[in-house]
Amino acid sequence: MRQLRWWDVRLAIIASALVLAGYIGIVEGYNALHISTTLVRRATTVAQLAYGVLALIALVAILRRHRAAEPLLEFWGSMFTATTIVVPSVRGEGPVSSGLHAGVITALVVAALIWLWRANQRLPSNHPGRRTVQRTTVESLHRSS
Repeated sequence: MRQLRWWDVRLAIIASALVLAGYIGIVEGYNALHISTTLVRRATTVAQLAYGVLALIALVAILRRHRAAEPLLEFWGSMFTATTIVVPSVRGEGPVSSGLHAGVITALVVAALIWLWRANQRLPSNHPGRRTVQRTTVESLHRSS
């Protein structure tokens, strides 16, 4: 029973992070649409909106346990990290080094979320839904042919 509790905790952490990222990406991207004057600023604004929407799509895939959940989570994470690196310098909120620091922290958070999701994909050995897979040996190959 203890394994299922940790499964729920990991899922809650992932879902909370994706909801927060989705909200921030959509709201900040929408607000920045009105003040984006240059092509570069508009591109970063579109990237913010995209990672916000992608976070919500990844959340739905994760909650439905769809097979595309992990690739969506990885794609969202790469877009989220790249946008975090670029936005401060594009908007004039700080030097490039501040964007790099934020990008490293974001990459660590994304890596932790991906690790949590992968940990949730492994079923405990005593889980009723787990199928046991027999190892293929030379003897079993000779018996089947």
